[in-house]
Amino acid sequence: MEFLNLFSLYPLPLEGPFLNPSKCGSLDAGSFLQPDCDRLDELIDEFEDAVKIITIAPELNGAVSVIKEITGRKIIE
Repeated sequence: MEFLNLFSLYPLPLEGPFLNPSKCGSLDAGSFLQPDCDRLDELIDEFEDAVKIITIAPELNGAVSVIKEITGRKIIE
């Protein structure tokens, strides 16, 4: 029997922490981080195969480089 990878059926979403603190609504703006590729690595270190949805505020400094990293690694398919 072939192993069923549940993450291929139910990918993990990563909602933040690269969100805009000025648009946080009811969320704690203090928990948001500036987009950074090293921080991305820390967040998804052991779950890169499972994370397929990432929410990021593209207007933040560093967001473009993180988005390029995400797409280059084919994290988002």
